[in-house]
Amino acid sequence: SGFIWLYFPRRKQSLIISSLKKIKYYVFPRYKSFIKIITQCQNEHGIIKNSTLSREEVASLMARAKCIIDIPVPGQYGLTIRTIESLAQGKKIITTNRNIKQEKFYNSSMIKVIDEYDFDIDHSFINGDAVNIDVHELHIKAWLNRLFE
Repeated sequence: SGFIWLYFPRRKQSLIISSLKKIKYYVFPRYKSFIKIITQCQNEHGIIKNSTLSREEVASLMARAKCIIDIPVPGQYGLTIRTIESLAQGKKIITTNRNIKQEKFYNSSMIKVIDEYDFDIDHSFINGDAVNIDVHELHIKAWLNRLFE
């Protein structure tokens, strides 16, 4: 079984931002389609939420999980906190972050990198045995040492 919680915030916006979004909605057909899909998913499936999970809820879900899917925001090149937490807990990771392959701790048995446009989940990866990886590099002390080298 799985758990999906897609966070799509709806914040109060200034008049300028609100006006620009309305212009995008009417000028760019793809934006209009995107908003329709988001709204449809919210209404029909309930997987897209406008609120976040509490720390306790996230911790409880991660404790029960075998594998965590982490999709960083566009333009992020470093590791997300979710990746660090997951690997530190011995959980497998599926991510679109190709840069993780350059890390010393990278292990293809624990970390699966997928294409963000061809989202194909390999069930044999998820169900395969977890292996221990050296997460020493994930500790803040190791990170600071690397930063100041």
